[in-house]
Amino acid sequence: MKQTMQRGIRRIFYKHSQFDIVPKAFNQMKAFVRARKLARENAKKVLNWMRHPLAIYFRRWKYDMADQQKALAGLSKQDLIDKIIQDEQLLGSKRSKLEQMNYLAENLAIQRE
Repeated sequence: MKQTMQRGIRRIFYKHSQFDIVPKAFNQMKAFVRARKLARENAKKVLNWMRHPLAIYFRRWKYDMADQQKALAGLSKQDLIDKIIQDEQLLGSKRSKLEQMNYLAENLAIQRE
């Protein structure tokens, strides 16, 4: 109520004067300052994320995986099949090595007892 009364009085005495322009300028300045503070906060968040100790691993996960997928996109179907077979053979050899290591560890544990 008080604010509307002040506006009415201003309109009566100061029609088309600087009092109509000043509040708009202050509102624009407040909006500008608010936007600047928001931009500063967002920039701080981004810098903190970039400086995070795990950011390196995130970049590797995000970009290296995409690079690997692009590399696979250029291969023919037969090349992909050959690559899958090689990967399966590597996994099989690693599984057999792990089984051997577990077997040896059990034997050593038995011998220790």
